[in-house]
Amino acid sequence: MKNIGRILSVLVASVMLFSCSEDFKVAAPYKNITLVYGLLNMDDTAHYIRIQKAFLDENKSAVVMAKEPDSSYYKNLIVVMKEIVGSAVVNTINLSKVNLTDEGYTKDTGTFFTSPNYAYKFKTALNPDNRYRLVITNPDLGFTDSAEIKVVNSKDLAPLIASNFTVEFSKMKTNKFSIYCRVPTDAKYLEAKIKFRWVDKDINTGVETDHAADFLMASMPITNNAFNIEKNNMEMYSFLKESMRTAPAHIERYIDSCDITFAIGGQELYDYIIVTNSQSGGLTGDQIKPTFTNIKGKDVYGLFSSRGVRVYKNLPISGPTIDSLRVNPITSDLGIVGRATH
Repeated sequence: MKNIGRILSVLVASVMLFSCSEDFKVAAPYKNITLVYGLLNMDDTAHYIRIQKAFLDENKSAVVMAKEPDSSYYKNLIVVMKEIVGSAVVNTINLSKVNLTDEGYTKDTGTFFTSPNYAYKFKTALNPDNRYRLVITNPDLGFTDSAEIKVVNSKDLAPLIASNFTVEFSKMKTNKFSIYCRVPTDAKYLEAKIKFRWVDKDINTGVETDHAADFLMASMPITNNAFNIEKNNMEMYSFLKESMRTAPAHIERYIDSCDITFAIGGQELYDYIIVTNSQSGGLTGDQIKPTFTNIKGKDVYGLFSSRGVRVYKNLPISGPTIDSLRVNPITSDLGIVGRATH
């Protein structure tokens, strides 16, 4: 859910930038611009769609408006999800307006207000064989926006991680850490990350402090539905060196396991990432560029797509790997002495 706020912030900033220019007025007369964000996951028991307004008013400060909920939410929206088989609508699902804070998802603090934190929710199970059309109607302003997607079949996301799997990247046994992965044919993008966890123990006080850092193993388009994800061992050693830093003299470090997360996304999510990354620099890096959207309608921007996630927790790091971390020139000063005891 944290990605929801992050991508919405990017959309808001992009729309505000797109609406401004040094050659014209800093702000045009106020008009409604709708922002939509939703990633459906067939494994979720509840699904949320964020719908907000971008704000731009030549008579008001954007910083002030960012703190006013009325500047970011419409009072009356009718939001439905239509389930489609072939060309026929087989189910129309009404979404209810909820406060995400009450749902257990708090909003990050910052320039924008943190409460209320509205979204539109439904709990119907998703069928990856069908298509889903989001329809947003504003009866007060008389506009309708929509988008239609196919949900990726997350049941076909199957990394080869057996019950006896160990994370092995010791220099003595291999030069690369590799995982064979099978993904659904309709997935277009994959991210894989390893969450390393370790414990710092103060030998003077006995106090133990938990730490963690995420290593991005892969961030890539999917061209085949079966492939190896590989990372050079030295990249992992260098990452741990940068994340853990040299251990103070009074600190002993213990490490024994990690979590590995695989996430896939549909075509629309892949398109969003490609467009966003292409606008971050290059010859036209200082120019104003259009904002990505797959939502159909007037004055609307947003992303509606699907994803799937698999998380494998507490995977043991092999003994030879821990020994290598202790003696390898890159990591020998990290103070790793062995496996954690808790």
